[in-house]
Amino acid sequence: VAFLFTDNQITNEKFLVYLNDLLNSGNIADLYAPDEKDTVCNDVISKAKAAGVQLEPPALYAYFISQVRRNLHVILCCSPVGDAFRNRCLKFPALVNCTVIDWFQPWPEEALYSVGKKSLADLEFENDDARNGIEKFLPASFKHVEAMQIKFKQMENREVYTTPKSYLELLALYKKLLSDTRGKNDVAQARLLNGIQKLNECASIVDSLKADVAIKLEQAGEKAAIANGIATTVQAEKEVVEMETENANIEAAKVAQIQTDVTAQAASAEADLAAAEPAVEAAMAALDTLDIKALGNCKSMMKPPPGVDDVFASVMVLMAGCQTPTGKLIPAEKSGKVREKNRDWGTCKKVLLGNIPQLVADLKLLKDEYDAGRVPHINWKEVRPFIALEHFKVEIIMGKNPAAAGLTNFVLNIVNYYDIVVTVEPKRKALAEAKETLSTANERLALVKEKVHALQLKLAKLTAELDAATKSRQEAEAVVAKGKMKLDLAQRLIKALSSENVRWNKGVQQLKESRMNLIGDSLLSAAFISYIGPFAKEYRDELVSEQWIPYIHEVKIPMSDPGGPLQVLCTDSEIAKWNTQGLQSDQVSIENGAIVKRSSRWPLLIDPQLQGIAWIKTMEGGDADRPLQVVRLSNNDIMFKMTRALENGFPVLIENMGEKIDATLMPVVARNTMARGSKKFIKLGDDEVELHKDFQLYMHTKLSNPHYPPEIQAECTLVNFTVTPSGLEDQLLSLVVRKERPDLASKKAALIQQQNQFLIRIGELEDEILARLAAAQGDITEDVDLIEGLENAKKLSTEINKQLDQGKKTSKQINMTSEKYRPTARRGSQLFFIMQRLVMIHTYYIYSLNAFVVVFSSAIDMIQNEDKAKAKAAKGPKLRGLKKLQNFTKTIIHSMQRFPWSHNILLEASHASNIDMTSLNAFFSGEGPEAAKVEVFNVGDVVDTSFGVAKVLEKHIMPDTGLPKYRVEMKTSTLNGKPMQFTLSSDSVRKYTNYAERTTRLSDKITDTIFNYVRRGLFEQDKLLVTTLLFFTLQVANDRIDEKLVNCMLFNSLDEGASVPEETKGWMNVMAWQRFCSVCSQLKELIPECATAVAEFAANAGDWEKWFTDSKPEDLPMPGSLSTLGTQKRMPFLRALRPDRVTFTLSRYISESEGPEFTFQPPFDMAATYQESSASTPIFFVLFPGVDPTGWVEDLGKSFNITLERGMFVNISMGQGQEKPAEATLEKMSDKGGWVMLQNLHLMQSWLPSLERKLEVCSMNAHQDFRCFISAEPPGFSYMKNIPESLLQSCIKVANEAPSDLKSNISRAWAAFDKDRLNCLLVDKGSGPDGGTAPDQVNAFKGCLFGLCFFHSVMLGRIKYGQQGWSRKYSFNVGDLTICGDVLEAYLRKSKTVVPWQDLRYVFGEIMYGG
Repeated sequence: VAFLFTDNQITNEKFLVYLNDLLNSGNIADLYAPDEKDTVCNDVISKAKAAGVQLEPPALYAYFISQVRRNLHVILCCSPVGDAFRNRCLKFPALVNCTVIDWFQPWPEEALYSVGKKSLADLEFENDDARNGIEKFLPASFKHVEAMQIKFKQMENREVYTTPKSYLELLALYKKLLSDTRGKNDVAQARLLNGIQKLNECASIVDSLKADVAIKLEQAGEKAAIANGIATTVQAEKEVVEMETENANIEAAKVAQIQTDVTAQAASAEADLAAAEPAVEAAMAALDTLDIKALGNCKSMMKPPPGVDDVFASVMVLMAGCQTPTGKLIPAEKSGKVREKNRDWGTCKKVLLGNIPQLVADLKLLKDEYDAGRVPHINWKEVRPFIALEHFKVEIIMGKNPAAAGLTNFVLNIVNYYDIVVTVEPKRKALAEAKETLSTANERLALVKEKVHALQLKLAKLTAELDAATKSRQEAEAVVAKGKMKLDLAQRLIKALSSENVRWNKGVQQLKESRMNLIGDSLLSAAFISYIGPFAKEYRDELVSEQWIPYIHEVKIPMSDPGGPLQVLCTDSEIAKWNTQGLQSDQVSIENGAIVKRSSRWPLLIDPQLQGIAWIKTMEGGDADRPLQVVRLSNNDIMFKMTRALENGFPVLIENMGEKIDATLMPVVARNTMARGSKKFIKLGDDEVELHKDFQLYMHTKLSNPHYPPEIQAECTLVNFTVTPSGLEDQLLSLVVRKERPDLASKKAALIQQQNQFLIRIGELEDEILARLAAAQGDITEDVDLIEGLENAKKLSTEINKQLDQGKKTSKQINMTSEKYRPTARRGSQLFFIMQRLVMIHTYYIYSLNAFVVVFSSAIDMIQNEDKAKAKAAKGPKLRGLKKLQNFTKTIIHSMQRFPWSHNILLEASHASNIDMTSLNAFFSGEGPEAAKVEVFNVGDVVDTSFGVAKVLEKHIMPDTGLPKYRVEMKTSTLNGKPMQFTLSSDSVRKYTNYAERTTRLSDKITDTIFNYVRRGLFEQDKLLVTTLLFFTLQVANDRIDEKLVNCMLFNSLDEGASVPEETKGWMNVMAWQRFCSVCSQLKELIPECATAVAEFAANAGDWEKWFTDSKPEDLPMPGSLSTLGTQKRMPFLRALRPDRVTFTLSRYISESEGPEFTFQPPFDMAATYQESSASTPIFFVLFPGVDPTGWVEDLGKSFNITLERGMFVNISMGQGQEKPAEATLEKMSDKGGWVMLQNLHLMQSWLPSLERKLEVCSMNAHQDFRCFISAEPPGFSYMKNIPESLLQSCIKVANEAPSDLKSNISRAWAAFDKDRLNCLLVDKGSGPDGGTAPDQVNAFKGCLFGLCFFHSVMLGRIKYGQQGWSRKYSFNVGDLTICGDVLEAYLRKSKTVVPWQDLRYVFGEIMYGG
């Protein structure tokens, strides 16, 4: 069994304790619990018994351990880079003593070649020469990078590693990149060819479309004539039909009216008849009540009761003349009247009661008979007398005879029915007549409709013929219109894309030619991505331009000329998009952007200036569906966020990393995936997480020079985003212009933004045009939407190009003015990179770009404030003392920029805001305030014109425009010996600015401000070195000193072949003479006197000896021909002959060339330091023996009423257990605006990362009065680190170490006593013997105090001699001096007349400073 364990898996050093035990004995103590140990022993009993082992638990377990030692193979994989492996070997000897070390050496070139050749076997190349060249280039490039790593380490002290895995990643990347670029080339060719084909098709059918349209136009005319003839006939017939139809409509209206009337009459008659129905029903009901038997009984009556006979008589009268059987029996006249004599009871019995059933049946038919008109009308008249009788009522007759009562009821109701029907009868007649009229009208209407129908059928036939002719004509016209439209669209398409056709043909040709070159271009790009990321610009250029490209040409690999990796890796529109998202526009930043976007490995950004991370956050932070997950390795939820991002395809940014990566994250970093079907999984901790195809990981560190081990560099793509000098110069130029000319800066930033957006849009439009053409189906000349869309796209593209040209012209004018500020920006860039290199002197000398930009900006603000102060007279009384300090400090604090720890504030100056874009649009449209702004000049003003600087001679106002016109005289241009004169309009005359003088003033102020900022944090021993480095660099850049002279001093080389003259052997050593000869040899072109200096040295040996042995040779002229040399040219000779006096010479030279303020530092001013700080800028005090900054902070706090008593100041001396109180205090004071002082941070190194994060969080929303003061002792050696780099970068550093020279020490000591302390012995008027002051004592106190300061300074100067003169080494500090001052004051107060010199000398010399 093999147990494989790598050092990446060591999350805790305790792991190695167990490994050490395992390697030593095979046994890990306490690995098994007792019960588990028993189980192990029981499991091996059978094998132990076979091996002859005693079956006792100790013996069984020993047998188990022996089997473990025999069968377990432990494989440890450790990186030899760094101190970790060495320290682990020292702590755990078994790692060395109990293992066989197999040191894997770098692959030889033959192995690289073999692996590369095998990897490329499946790739297709046009010829074997290309394949052979690539196989040679792959190992050669690897060796080139290895050599460059060594040079990079020597020159920059940066570690870069290439491993076999890096080489394998290059091979995989090249294959992928070549495949992708070939695919893109083929797709691009296909799209362009398709576009060209569509345009050619349009061009080829234009002539045929013209002829076809002419023929079809003639056919359409013939068909139109036929259709017009038919249309005339149809029109005539249509008029007849319309007339007849109108008549029919009139008849129909009449019939409708008649029908309405008939309907109304019928309804009225029916209503009246309906009213008669109850009477009929009552009559019929009465008949139903008749009892035949009762009627039969009536027949037997001889004489009926009174009234009954009248009932039967009325029935007989009603039925007289009817055609019913009973009616025929009734005797009646022709008129139907029954005579009176025939109305007696006997006749009634005979006629009516002879056949009683027939009587009842005939009565029921009486209504029908009446309705049929067969009942004589006289019957109804004759019956009325009976009805009128008083007893002719149903209820009366009922009492006499029920049968008669039923007949009474019938008679009454049937007569009532008759009366109703009689009233309806006229209506019935009218209804009958109306129906007749309606019938006649309907017949007439039918005839008319029949005629109209016949006409309509005829018209329909003619209309159908017309429709057919019209359709034929329309079809012909449509064909013609379609042909014209196709012709028009084809011509429009050709016209719109004619320029594109030429460009596309050229593009196809270029793509065909470049396809072969993709072999070399992709190879160069793959090597560029794989290797180039960690290197700085000059090393990149050397690798690419001086090594790789020449080698590619040498081995005959096809490649573009001129070649470059960016040709393959990105396009102009992509670069413009990155610039819009915040990526800087310099070459290195663009290269870095291409590496980040195209690398197959996850990028790790080395970004101390926070410019790369700003771009990443903007680029990945705009998609709400894929939110950017920003985490740190110290976050508790990093695993949760990483899991969610892996599953959902979110981008992850791990910011502010150190030099190690947690072992649990290494599977993600290394992209160690496992396949499960079509899905991929990554082991994250104990879980397997599905990997989404869109997942993206970015890693970032703020460390300026991180040392990542080879295993991390092999898994990641290191990308060095450290700002370059040229890139920073451009950014600082934007900042300077933004400060000095905000109007120009606004326009320039907006123009850059606009041009980037235009480039992006142009690329999108070209893609849109080609995509539309590629997606077009069928005949393209029939797709109106397509061609109109192409026209609009081309039109928009043309407009954008016009605006681009306009923007370029405006940018050129703006750049002309902006470039005049470049010397200031260049000075700033030079200063920053000098500051960046100071970390090589000491780890404390490290500065962030944000801190530098704040100081840089404040220097410009100081110049502008000085200008404002000069421009206006001072108003109001001047403030004095503390009030002045408080007001001034308040102004500074409010104007001081608070820079976030993780934000690139320089980006704001170069990128356009919404206000900038709005102003630019208004400017181009002529609506902005600048468009209407005209600057007016007076006679005698100096102005700037297009021809140069001039002076205004005359001014005239134009009557038509109201604008001024000037006659100017040029300052420099002459004609025939006289100054040239021009008459210029107002837009050609601008305010004159002496840019050379302005930039010089700005540069000097910036240099002074930054130098003081840096010097305040330097150790005393390094100040002259840094000052020399600073000004030598600036003077070389400004051609004020020759670089050869500086290099001569720097290297101080020997001319080993030079023999020492006999005259010098007694007083000059060999090395001094050889250095002198080397100086003369190197500088003979720069200093002509050097040519004869060596030859004449022997002749002037006496003078040289005097000069050489003098205690201050820098004050004496050099002998011989070198006597005329100035301080600058004498320095190399002093460096060669008297190196002990170089420091004095350097101080003199800097003082003479730059000013004494750069060699003499005034005493530390706590108030001035506070004015530069902000709530996000801690002040870091470097602790030296005898230096305690607590008093400085407390005294300053008292002047702002920030004291311990008010709870606004907290002083914490850090030590064990102080972490939580310190963090709580920081949170509290950042909210309320108090001060916190954390001392002795060097004792809490493990807690400092937490402090750094806490300060960063507090700085985001801290009260503006919040301040944090921290202090720590420097590490034992300058290369060691005891404070986090990012914390040091953000601090204002104060190293108030005692200076080494006497003058500075006296100034520093005297500054410890303010004016009030110097006058402490003044007495009130009238209190002294003479009634006034005591000036003698005051003067005595000042004199003694100055002597004390002098003595204190001498004691400090003796520190370099150690403890000589004392029993032990002691660093006297300001506390000793102030105590002596208190003693002096007490003695003088006690002795008012005489100064006790002896006492003071003894106290100060023997007690205070003795021992």
